[in-house]
Amino acid sequence: MATPKPKDAFKLPPEAKAKIMGMLPDIEKAKHGLDTMKKLGMDVKVVEDKLNWAIETRDILLKEFG
Repeated sequence: MATPKPKDAFKLPPEAKAKIMGMLPDIEKAKHGLDTMKKLGMDVKVVEDKLNWAIETRDILLKEFG
C-alpha cells in the first residue's frame, strides 16, 4: 500500500487558506500606519518586528501548506 506524501497530509482547509490570503489588505493598512508613525518620529520597532514576523509566517504557511 502506498503511503501518502507528507506534503499532502498537511494541507490548509480552503476556509483557512482564504482567511490567510485575505489578510493582505490588513497587512497593507498596518504598513501604512507604521510608515505614518515613523514620519511622526515615533518608535515603532517592536510593532514593526511583529508585523514582519506575521508577514513571514503568512508566506511560509501559504508556501508550505497552501
